[in-house]
Amino acid sequence: MLNDRQYFPTLSALLFQIKSNMKQKKLLTMALSLLFPLLLSAQNPFLKLKAGDWFKMQVILRPQGSLLADGHSVIDRGAEEMDKNQYDLRFVLVKHLANGNEQYQVTLERVKFKRRGNDGTWYGYDSFYPSYLQGNGDTLSRLIRTLEIDAAGKIIKFDHQQQTYPPINMSEIGPKKFIRSTVISFDPLPSFLFQNIVSYISREIKKANIRALNGSFNAELRNLIGWGNIQNDVSLLTIAASFPLPQNVVIKGRILNAFTTGNKPEIYTDQGIIKINADGTFEAKMLVTQPSPVLFIYGQNPLCAIKPFIKPGDTLIINADAKNYQDGSAAHGESTTSPFSESVSYAGSGASDALIDKQLTNLYTNQMQPFANRRASVVPVEEFMAYQEKGKKEFNALMDANKNTASKTALEYYNAEWMYLQAQAKLYFLFLKEYRYSPQSGAAFAGFPENYFTAIDDLPILTDDYANSDWYKSCVEWLHNYRSARLSIINGGQSGFLVDHASALASFKGYALYLALSNVLREALHKSSWQNSKMIKPYYLNFINNCGDSALTKPLIKQWERLQAWEPGKPSPVKNTVLTNGKMLNLEQFKGKNICLIVNYAAGEDLEQYRDFIKKHDPAKVQFVILQLKASAAYTIDKSFLNLPNVSYYEVDGSNKNMSWLDIEGGESSVLFFDKWLRVVDDVLDLGSKIIINSTTNKKEFDIHKLDNALKKAEATPRFSKVQKAKFYTVLGWSTCSILFSFVIGYFIYRNRLAKIKRDITLQKRIKELEIKAIRSQMNPHFIFNSLNSIQSLINNGQYKQANIYLEKFAVMMRKVLNNSEKTLVALSEELDAVMLYCQLEQLRFDFAFKLNVENGLNTNLIEIPGMLIQPLVENAIVHGLAQKGSSGNLEINIYTEAGYLKVAVTDNGPGFKDMIFSTESFGLKLVAERLAILKADASEAKMTISNHTDKTGVTVTLTLPDN
Repeated sequence: MLNDRQYFPTLSALLFQIKSNMKQKKLLTMALSLLFPLLLSAQNPFLKLKAGDWFKMQVILRPQGSLLADGHSVIDRGAEEMDKNQYDLRFVLVKHLANGNEQYQVTLERVKFKRRGNDGTWYGYDSFYPSYLQGNGDTLSRLIRTLEIDAAGKIIKFDHQQQTYPPINMSEIGPKKFIRSTVISFDPLPSFLFQNIVSYISREIKKANIRALNGSFNAELRNLIGWGNIQNDVSLLTIAASFPLPQNVVIKGRILNAFTTGNKPEIYTDQGIIKINADGTFEAKMLVTQPSPVLFIYGQNPLCAIKPFIKPGDTLIINADAKNYQDGSAAHGESTTSPFSESVSYAGSGASDALIDKQLTNLYTNQMQPFANRRASVVPVEEFMAYQEKGKKEFNALMDANKNTASKTALEYYNAEWMYLQAQAKLYFLFLKEYRYSPQSGAAFAGFPENYFTAIDDLPILTDDYANSDWYKSCVEWLHNYRSARLSIINGGQSGFLVDHASALASFKGYALYLALSNVLREALHKSSWQNSKMIKPYYLNFINNCGDSALTKPLIKQWERLQAWEPGKPSPVKNTVLTNGKMLNLEQFKGKNICLIVNYAAGEDLEQYRDFIKKHDPAKVQFVILQLKASAAYTIDKSFLNLPNVSYYEVDGSNKNMSWLDIEGGESSVLFFDKWLRVVDDVLDLGSKIIINSTTNKKEFDIHKLDNALKKAEATPRFSKVQKAKFYTVLGWSTCSILFSFVIGYFIYRNRLAKIKRDITLQKRIKELEIKAIRSQMNPHFIFNSLNSIQSLINNGQYKQANIYLEKFAVMMRKVLNNSEKTLVALSEELDAVMLYCQLEQLRFDFAFKLNVENGLNTNLIEIPGMLIQPLVENAIVHGLAQKGSSGNLEINIYTEAGYLKVAVTDNGPGFKDMIFSTESFGLKLVAERLAILKADASEAKMTISNHTDKTGVTVTLTLPDN
């Protein structure tokens, strides 16, 4: 029992601990609240978007609760496909706004519909694959809207004024039973539906609710998208982005004996390699954008391959045993089953779907293997059909056994796959039979049971949800051959690109048409030389302009651009080719000789056929460069042939990246020609397929006529072709004309500018003259006023004789002033005469002595200065300096040159200036200063300085003028 001393300290410690824990929890809560947005942002890439980032969402709508009915056959299941709407929306972040909101551009890239009419006819529409317009020069247009959302994803602005999606016409997509054309026209995307979908997506990405965008059907969105009385199941799935998307599938499990076998302890998938731990366990996450089987291969061994069906959001646990993995038997198509695949078991949310593939393996094997070779051509048709009917019953039983455990999506997928595989088996069987019931049949397709072609003709290929699957694409290719064979009965058995192109247009529409046309164009471009491609060009451009699916157009565009690089006259496109010895192929070393490049992907011994062709050409003029596929080089190659002086032999691995400049496949040969300047001359493609066996010599041969012509063309190629010369002279002519035209234009511009400068100078000069005249007009009255004052003073003092003399001299001086009044510049001699007269006049008033000194050799008649410029200085010296001195006053005027300047110094012995500031009465000096300021504006260095004598008995005013 605790006493009081022990009890209270313990309670205090306990209370302190509680408080401490509460503080820690509070701090932890605060820290989590601060870190949560960062953790959320790290997990959700949508919260870290920058301007230019984009993502694409796929929206699926279909009637709520659509399920397959029990007890239906395979064909019934195909007919029970449900209505479905698909919208592919591309969101592009345009910019982050100053108010914290974001502006997006939303493009409706694809609209896909499937409807079943009241009469049971299926109708469909897919904007990626519109009705094929031949001669179409316009590319597809798409609906684009702009919206602004806040930080919570709420739409603030939604542009309703932009274009709306036009009504669509859904056409029949099922097999035609009547000669008719029925369409259903309706609005595919009402404005409210589009806005509701966009609003939901923007909210969920801001809430970091990635689960809502993983392809699962969404109950909340179902309520937002009610279309009349129809309730739709709705799913959203992010299918592409400019940034890494969150992975939505978890794959984990364990492989026993993974390290005790010869296989690498790795699992290879379409999305990379999964490493296996030392205890055999593994775990990885994947991004699945479309429900489909995913291939897993343990240790790169095809015997250890499985292909479980996986949906976005699945968790799949895979357990297997790698012991005795090499024991196996034929299975699924051309692959095999083994103890490894038999040991595989599944768990997790995706287990029921994944298990179907394992159950189907043996069924697929048993169905395909007996008729997988040409021996099947002797099998009676009835036996083949009975075997297929047996397989159909087994498949239906297997599907019924899984209907309560597997997902509706997986069941739909395997129903479609089985339907296509059985149809493809029939098409292959027809091919082996050469479309004849028996060797004795007189006509193609005659004698077959009526129901043989039903499963083929009724395939729903025109709008199918699994168009990206390999079995769909393969089946369309076989179906095209089948329909072409039917048409060949009418066209007399013609073949070639134009026939294949026409038969595709006549046989399909929708995706199947575009897939068939892309196959036809790809094959034609592969077999074409540059010259032949000109015939294909209109068909190629039609396809590119009509098709909205980049998965079909991009490979063709790349193939077309690669072929156009071989246009004669262009520089060699052979670049970045790494040889098996690690060195780069360099054709520049052979420049100066014509080059014949032989690319041989056939057996190495086939090169022997070029021996005679090579030996008959001069080694000094032609270099033969041989690129041999290393995998086919094991065949015997005559070394003496490769040691010829004009033969250079190299081996390549043949990878697509390494040989990206040439479209060539295994078993083919191409011969390419370059002139001395390494320009393309000609290309002879797929030569290997044209090799024949000479029945006399039993040797491989081919017609070398084309090769001889191409080499002759290379030898005859001039440095500059006629086209190049024409272009050169055209460029030269245009350049010369442009230079002359530019010179003429420049000359006129120069003249106009020079004239303008002269006009401006004249105008400025005139303005200065007017300004000077205005100042002089002020100086003349000032001088006259002072002179009249002097005459008046003489008369008032009774000095009439002096007044008469003064008046006479005043008249002479006024005549000089008036004569010079219209001149900007006057001779210095005239200016000094006026100054002398003025001094003589002023001597009558003020008895002072004056002296005028002119530097020896200075010609005053040749020097010009602004008129009435010296007189104000002399007047200022007399009136303000000598007037009070009487006979003791002295005035001295000195004219001389110094350092290239004319200087006029006026010196008096008066009282001088106080504080070196102009008197308010010295109006003449101010006018002189203003005139000098104008002269300075004209870049003339004219100035006036005033200095008191050191003994304060006079002032010297010096006027400095440029001597010119």
